[in-house]
Amino acid sequence: EFQSEATTQTIFYGGNDDADSSGSINYLVIAESGDPVGGQGAEVQGLTLEAVGSGTSISNLQVIGSNDDGIEFFGGTVNVSNVVINGAEDDSLDMDQGYRGTVSNVIVRQAQGLGDHGIEADNNGDAPFDDTPVSRPNIVNGLFLIWGDPESGGALLREGFGGQLVNSVFADGSVVMNVPSAAVAGTSCFDNDDEVDENLNAFGVSYFCTNNAFEDDSDTFEADWQAGIADNGATVTFEAMEDMTISVDPASFFVTTSVSPTSNTNAPTAGNYMGAVPNSDAQAMTEFWRGWTVHFGQ
Repeated sequence: EFQSEATTQTIFYGGNDDADSSGSINYLVIAESGDPVGGQGAEVQGLTLEAVGSGTSISNLQVIGSNDDGIEFFGGTVNVSNVVINGAEDDSLDMDQGYRGTVSNVIVRQAQGLGDHGIEADNNGDAPFDDTPVSRPNIVNGLFLIWGDPESGGALLREGFGGQLVNSVFADGSVVMNVPSAAVAGTSCFDNDDEVDENLNAFGVSYFCTNNAFEDDSDTFEADWQAGIADNGATVTFEAMEDMTISVDPASFFVTTSVSPTSNTNAPTAGNYMGAVPNSDAQAMTEFWRGWTVHFGQ
C-alpha cells in the first residue's frame, strides 16, 4: 500500500487482485498536463496508473506536452497499447513498484531541448530493491526518438527493474526530420545501474546513438547492459544491434533498420516488425495514430 502522489489529499492505493478492472480508455488525448498541484516539484503525470489491474482496457492514447512524465505506472498489471507520447518534459514512460503489464505499439518522441528519458524504470526505489512483486513489464514494438544530454536519452534502468524490450528501436530524433541519420553528441541510449534485476532481457532491439554514449562514456551498449546485472551472476538474453542507417518515415513512422524482429519463443507476443507501426505490404494497415492524434505526424 502506497500513498498516491496524484492528489493533494491523503489517498492510498494498492491491492492484491492482478485482474482488477478500473474500466477502459480508448481514443483519449491528454494535452498540456502536469502543472504542480501541491507546490513546485509536485507535478502530476499525463496519466497516472496506480495498482491498475489487467482487467482494465487502455488503448489509443496520446499524451502531448506533459509538464512531467507521459505515463507513470505505479505497480499493477494493466496492458496499454497504441500509445503516442510527445513533448513530455520528464520521462515518457515511467515504471516502478512492481509493474508487470505490457506496453505495446508505443511511439515516444521527445521535443528537442526538452525531456528526460524515453523510459525510466525501477522496482522499489527504497532498498531492498528486490521487493516483490518485481517490476518486469514487457515493452514491445516501441519506437523511441530521443534528444538530450548525458543525463537523458533512451532508457534509465535501475533499482531492481527487470522486464523485456522486444522489437523496439531507439534512435536520435533527427531521423524523422529529413536529414541524414545521425546521433546528437551527448545523447545517451542506455544507463543500466548495478541494482537491476537479473531478469532483464533485450530481444530484437535496434539502436543508434552517439558512439560510446553511455553513462560512463566508455562502454558499448552490450557492455553497459551486461554490467547492470553483473552483480547477480546471471546470464541475460541480449539480442540487440547498433544500426547507423536507421530511418523513420516522417509521414507514417515506419522504421527501416537492418535489425530483424525477434523470433525468440521466450519473448512475449509481439508484431513481426521493428518499431511501432508495421512497414510492409504483407502487414499493411492504417497507422494506428492517424486520424485522432493532435499535432503529430504528417
